[in-house]
Amino acid sequence: MNAVKRAAIVPIGSPDERAIAAIRRADHLLVERRTAVHVARDQRAAAEIRRWWSHLAASDWDLHVTVGASVPSTVIAEVRTAISAGYEEVVVVVGFMAHGSVTRRLAHDHTAETICTAVSHLPGAAAVLVPVSDVGRRARCAERTTR
Repeated sequence: MNAVKRAAIVPIGSPDERAIAAIRRADHLLVERRTAVHVARDQRAAAEIRRWWSHLAASDWDLHVTVGASVPSTVIAEVRTAISAGYEEVVVVVGFMAHGSVTRRLAHDHTAETICTAVSHLPGAAAVLVPVSDVGRRARCAERTTR
């Protein structure tokens, strides 16, 4: 019996808790290939994400940075590339802020949900949402403003 070739893809927006949570979750998956994908607004932002990535010591990961593209379309292209390279199963692991209030939820741009919906239509691909609580983030922001 042949083993199924699997790949994991993690879209990274900002180098924050969402990215770290998704990378940690993907690190526990039994896959042959791990790829982080970032869409930068310009070359300067692309260089910043590459610097951040170099400090993670993620040697068994690839980082693909694109400038100025759509995040969902870039992730879909990465999934299709993995499938065409012979990976039979591709898991996209997406970190997102689990907002506590309705107002905060409505203000969110829903990129994570858009990615998951797009991925769900691709044969051999699945998406996993990794919630990150924004409670800790709000506490750190409040602490900084009271100093």
